[in-house]
Amino acid sequence: MNIVTSILAITILAQPPTVAPDPPEKGKSRADEFREYATREIATYTIRTIPGDRPLTLRPGPVLKWSNPIAGEIYGDVFVWTWKGRPEVVGSLHRWYSPHHHSAIEFLSLSTGPLVAQQNGREVWSPSRPGIEMKPISGAPAPAETSAGRLRQMRELAREFTGRETRQNDIERDMRLLSQPLYRYDDREEPVIDGALFVFVQGTDPETFLLIEARRSEGKPRWHYGLARMNGGPMEVSHRGKPIWSTSLLPWGQLRDIREPYMSYQLAD
Repeated sequence: MNIVTSILAITILAQPPTVAPDPPEKGKSRADEFREYATREIATYTIRTIPGDRPLTLRPGPVLKWSNPIAGEIYGDVFVWTWKGRPEVVGSLHRWYSPHHHSAIEFLSLSTGPLVAQQNGREVWSPSRPGIEMKPISGAPAPAETSAGRLRQMRELAREFTGRETRQNDIERDMRLLSQPLYRYDDREEPVIDGALFVFVQGTDPETFLLIEARRSEGKPRWHYGLARMNGGPMEVSHRGKPIWSTSLLPWGQLRDIREPYMSYQLAD
């Protein structure tokens, strides 16, 4: 999510200001205070698959801690829910301290089927369609036999993807791909043999997630990719210089629609 350019941030500027948070307890930084809050808050959510009613597993601790000092004083944590090790949902929880004063959460489906999320028993998100489409990576080698070899391949394959986003005043900027995956999952049941979750960022603020998986297809293991937005603005991703994926500006109503694979809403502190 890019706080400067997303439709969420634009809309918030037009809303009545919220009350500034109290200063942190003595001896604690605001970053430390936020991390304690995020750990408590994220534990109140449960997510299940539909059909099957299978509960997803919340991985312990954030896979990414981020901030955006250009936009203001804001801290965020990214969490992952999995099914048999595969990441099915990404959640990014963040809190503004300046110039805004509120907290919010974003949900992003990486699942190939529908889901339902509840907070303390209340339904808050139920995407009605898959959140990601896995496609073969053009020109990719066959997956290596060893786990270490496949991880090396995934890092090399990820570097073949590049991303750009359009910010305010139609200014385009490159998104930076973090070289290390946020989450790795191997030794899995087929058809997914191995996989890793990468992210494009501005600063350390997550914008677009890149999933790379070795999947058995037509009897052979092949490398696949999937892309999913965590930003309300226009973005484009290319592979070896060829555009392969893009997003348009999300209307505010769609950004808050609980049926959408990517959704965000403000929390009551």
